[in-house]
Amino acid sequence: MRAALLLALALVGLAAPARAEHALHQRACGSPARDGYGAVDAACLNESPAAEWYWAYLDSGRDARDLDVHVEMGADYFGFAVKWGIDTHFDGWEACAEACKAYRPTRGAAGFQGLPCNSFAYCAAALCYSPGEPLGAHKQGNCWLKFTEGPGSPEVSQRGNLPQAYREAHADAPRTVHWVAGVLLPRDVEMREGTWGPRWAS
Repeated sequence: MRAALLLALALVGLAAPARAEHALHQRACGSPARDGYGAVDAACLNESPAAEWYWAYLDSGRDARDLDVHVEMGADYFGFAVKWGIDTHFDGWEACAEACKAYRPTRGAAGFQGLPCNSFAYCAAALCYSPGEPLGAHKQGNCWLKFTEGPGSPEVSQRGNLPQAYREAHADAPRTVHWVAGVLLPRDVEMREGTWGPRWAS
């Protein structure tokens, strides 16, 4: 699929920045959060524009450590975890971001082992709340490394203040989101506000 994607883009005369803008703002595989992550399609994600762009970026001689970090305080973005956060701890979101940059998938691996890290979530409070899970499941310093389609237009799990109805349904939830969300993008790709995911009020 990589060769076909690059050929198609070349045929329409898109420059490299335009290719990145196109690949990093779209989703081909749907929301990873639908059906409680039960419908995640590893083959689709491995062949997605975002994954194909990552390998083309490395093939061009560049390094993921040169990507820009875009951070949003008080937010969390959906993505498929390539490294489980409950077992991964750092002293700040900056170290979490560097771990995402340094993460190296296995090229051509089946399943989820071939997915790069292009997004992360860092718990910046004593406890962080996540939809569908009890308060206390995520503790300060937890760093989730994720792969997401469309990192330039992230699918938002939480942002800002939690809705009143949400807090009434989850009495132990805090007033505001305590996560720090981030994505990795090349300098020439615009970071957009993104869209709400399916579990925001669950």
